[in-house]
Amino acid sequence: MRFIRFRKWLEHFAMWRIDLYIYEMAHHRGGPATELCVGFTTRIIEEAARRDAQHIGIHTATLKKWATGSGKASKEQMMKKAELIWGVVPDTHDIADALLLLAYGMVHYAPTAEISQVGAERL
Repeated sequence: MRFIRFRKWLEHFAMWRIDLYIYEMAHHRGGPATELCVGFTTRIIEEAARRDAQHIGIHTATLKKWATGSGKASKEQMMKKAELIWGVVPDTHDIADALLLLAYGMVHYAPTAEISQVGAERL
């Protein structure tokens, strides 16, 4: 059911033109968590192919190093950086990671995109 719900969630974005799907790469440690991560990643790749878009997985350490200068940054450091860039306090570290992935993608793959007045000054 998780995969079906995820597919439906991805389909909600059909009204927008999406050129790039950027996601945090899964760490494969085996077991059910790995199965889920591989399944979600596969669905992202499938959706990108259906929409003739690119997909890029970003390693966790790469995102942390870009955001904080350290590939071993804490969740709290990542949340503070997301708040600094976007001007909002993320409710969870997962939301902070998503906001940072968005900023990373905009800086590296869409440099002419506007993040926000606050965010652009702080990147």
